[in-house]
Amino acid sequence: MTRWGGWPPWSSLLLRTMELNPTVRFLLLGDAAPTTLHWPSNCKFHHVSLRMLLQRARSALGTAPATLPVAGGASKVSDLKPMLAHLYPELLHGCDFWGWLQEDQFLGDLRAFLDDDLLSKHDVISPLKAPLWHAGPFMVFRHAKHVNALYRRSSQWRSVLASATYLAFDEWWGPRLTDHMPRVIGREAAAGRIRAYAADPAVDSKVWIVDDYIYAPGAANATPVAVTAAAATATNVATDAAAAATGGAAASDEDGGPAAATAEVHDTFDANRWFDDTLLFSWRRGEDGVGRLWAGRGSDATRTLWDAGQGQRGILHLMASKQLPAFRLLRASEHLQRLAAHCTEFHVTKHGLWLKVSREGRSHTWVSGAFPDAHALVRSSDVSRALATIAQLGKPTRTTRRRLARKVERALPCLHVARRDEARDAASRHARTCAECREPTGLLPGAGRRGPSGVPCDVINLSAVYTLSSSVCRRPLCVAPR
Repeated sequence: MTRWGGWPPWSSLLLRTMELNPTVRFLLLGDAAPTTLHWPSNCKFHHVSLRMLLQRARSALGTAPATLPVAGGASKVSDLKPMLAHLYPELLHGCDFWGWLQEDQFLGDLRAFLDDDLLSKHDVISPLKAPLWHAGPFMVFRHAKHVNALYRRSSQWRSVLASATYLAFDEWWGPRLTDHMPRVIGREAAAGRIRAYAADPAVDSKVWIVDDYIYAPGAANATPVAVTAAAATATNVATDAAAAATGGAAASDEDGGPAAATAEVHDTFDANRWFDDTLLFSWRRGEDGVGRLWAGRGSDATRTLWDAGQGQRGILHLMASKQLPAFRLLRASEHLQRLAAHCTEFHVTKHGLWLKVSREGRSHTWVSGAFPDAHALVRSSDVSRALATIAQLGKPTRTTRRRLARKVERALPCLHVARRDEARDAASRHARTCAECREPTGLLPGAGRRGPSGVPCDVINLSAVYTLSSSVCRRPLCVAPR
């Protein structure tokens, strides 16, 4: 996994999902390590500046771009992913397979998907289904000379290296390339020179990778005509066939009204997809010490990919959620890092992360960018009921998503206790009700609001994260000033 320019605030939790894949070794490359209080034994960070990467490209590949822009979602470094085995062969010593993943993901039990039978029969493994296979957010390659050199089978690999612009060489949607890696792999597989696997849930029941969008029927076959590299912040299509079928069901939104409760995320592919407002994924540490990711409320099953109507997933890609305030404004606080280091369970919804350290504990901790300087404690029984309600809502269509978004808001549990993340004294830690915060106006401290005394209000009104707070919680919760 490569990253330059800073890691997302949930990186410590991503590392936790890596740690509980004990038979997989993870290598992180970048100019600074992610912030965490605990480094898993199967994860190692290698400091590589962009200058060092350019020098390595020139020496190993014979050429390199003049610069490596990394701003925004269109990082030029992504063009180099298919070349990593030649760029850093010393890091792959002793590996039978190697691959890449992205930092905007959470991992399930990868070896449940990358089982021995699959690995023995294939040289290239993609979690995506046709026709978008062999691209993007997660790929695995056999560590063999002819496989490591696949990028050289492209007629355009040298021009990719010569350009400082991200050309989506690792993807399928780049408008300026005709011989990208997905096409190369498809051509080499058709010629019988490599054995390539692409996800096919109908055959092996493996839904490898999911994201937080619902796709219109046939969306996977509709390649956008004009996609620019600058619009590459969310471009990897990977979805569950069942979810796509649900998303295509005809329905009507009878009670209409404002869309304030609906998460709005706009991108180049809006014509074919929309955000999943009933988003719900659950990660749990099993009795065997392996972490598993489930679509839904989660299961304790360890020997099956499916249990009680729920399926395991290998990767959750936060394509749209990372743009929402709940994730985009989240802070990598020391408290979140402590929770992540020992987490046994967490849930992902559009409102943020719901974490639990002990399976016997009675509370979940809710962290969200909506209140980045604080965390809320919620009774686990209330969380369980809320997640059950969300799971029963089904998946939104274009015409029902506003109504379902409002129902998700109503399903949120009442807060029990709220505390500041870095509070030093008890007086500033515990939640309280306060007259100046009874109106849900403003979420952040120091926002210029004034209390009854005219003194600027430095209180975080956690109740304001509820769009319909007046009908959800009887007791507004506020965190007092430091």
